[in-house]
Amino acid sequence: MIMEAHKYTVTKLTNEITWIFDGENCSIYVDESDEAAFVIDTGLAPGSILDVIRTVTDKPLTLVLTHGHLDHTMKIREFGKFYMSELDNHLIPEMAGVDFSKEINIVPGDVISIPGLDLTVVDAHGHTPGSVIFVDKKHKALFTGDAFANGRCVWMQLEGCDILSEYRATIRTAIDTMKAIGVDNSWLFLGGHLDQRWQFRPEPIEDNPCSFDMWEDLIVLCDKLLSGEITGEVETQDMSAGDQAYNAHYGRAEMLYTLKQVK
Repeated sequence: MIMEAHKYTVTKLTNEITWIFDGENCSIYVDESDEAAFVIDTGLAPGSILDVIRTVTDKPLTLVLTHGHLDHTMKIREFGKFYMSELDNHLIPEMAGVDFSKEINIVPGDVISIPGLDLTVVDAHGHTPGSVIFVDKKHKALFTGDAFANGRCVWMQLEGCDILSEYRATIRTAIDTMKAIGVDNSWLFLGGHLDQRWQFRPEPIEDNPCSFDMWEDLIVLCDKLLSGEITGEVETQDMSAGDQAYNAHYGRAEMLYTLKQVK
């Protein structure tokens, strides 16, 4: 279903999970129990995201945010309380009109509950200091934001992103944590920009779904950049980096980074 007024596209992924694409390359998800629903991220397109969500469900809503970048948080003001790591508060500009008194800080290991459904918080910092992944064990789904990419390039070139050795360690720990609670490649891996696929390949692959295999390739890519075995290409597009950005890929993984992060 397409909401023409604001170019929102609403897609039912399962009986319980709906993907809303906002026309600005941002993905919002509604994850429902019989009694209530989580909203994961808000996008930034014009118009009300809440009005679109109300075409999906009339259940009570709880907003949870994978990280603080504006393309995931611009519509916080349409909701009441929201769950996010306070480590990312500094990323939200005043223009977003966020009332931080309504924020509930989350840390890795937390379980956020609504009637009939829980989300487990897994640490995924690197892209931002407070990036997390939400694990829905009941519906076998992961909401990954921009932490480890989602079928395309992960942006690590932005101001405040981790150095690659630290980021590599985060990916390894996150994979091990999620496997320990039963996650495998058969689960839904739902990223912050689900429509976007390969970015820098000479022959783009139309479908590159996220999985543990992709994240393992991302670990190897970090290793090869750190050892010098792989040298990225100069990125000529403006990718909002303070320093020159480079792009590199290995297997099914892609990354943007700067030279100061290769340590």
